[in-house]
Amino acid sequence: MRSLALVAALLAVAPGIAAAACGDPPAPKVNWQGCNKRDADLRDKDLQGANLQGALLAGAKLGRANLRGANLNKAMLLGADLSPTVDFREATLSEANLKDVDLTYAKLDSADLRGANLDGALMDEVSLPRADLEGARLTNASLVGANLQGANLKGAFLKGAKLSRANLKDAKLDGDNLEGVNLYGAIWIDGRVCSLRSLGACNK
Repeated sequence: MRSLALVAALLAVAPGIAAAACGDPPAPKVNWQGCNKRDADLRDKDLQGANLQGALLAGAKLGRANLRGANLNKAMLLGADLSPTVDFREATLSEANLKDVDLTYAKLDSADLRGANLDGALMDEVSLPRADLEGARLTNASLVGANLQGANLKGAFLKGAKLSRANLKDAKLDGDNLEGVNLYGAIWIDGRVCSLRSLGACNK
């Protein structure tokens, strides 16, 4: 019995395994893992380093929120309002659902977006340098003027995506399906500028 009590006490104070406190107010490093935050008004809130793994954020208002370094693995953001911009730098958004979400001007530098669903997302002028988008779904997404310098796009689904004027210098695109991808005026991985005839490939 004493051993069981000791184990329980250790678990209670062990870092990283604390129970989610869904009723806690928004704050840096708040633990909202798996919490229902549908339609929550989180505009201008500081959620840096917060744990939002698996959280329901459908319809939430997140304009100008600071989510730098936050964990949004498998979070649901369908219908979320991210205007005018959101700071997702160094955040984990792997396998998150961001289908059709407006991410225009969002900061996603060095973010983990592996396996995320970004189909139909509006990502014009988004900042994604060094972001990891391996295996992400970007079908028919708009990334006009996006900064993808050094980003990992291996295995990403890009069919029908708009990448005109995007910066893809040093990006990893090995084996990607570029069918129907608009690359007009984009900066290609080797630094050359794609011509206005660049559909599905970067042409001179």
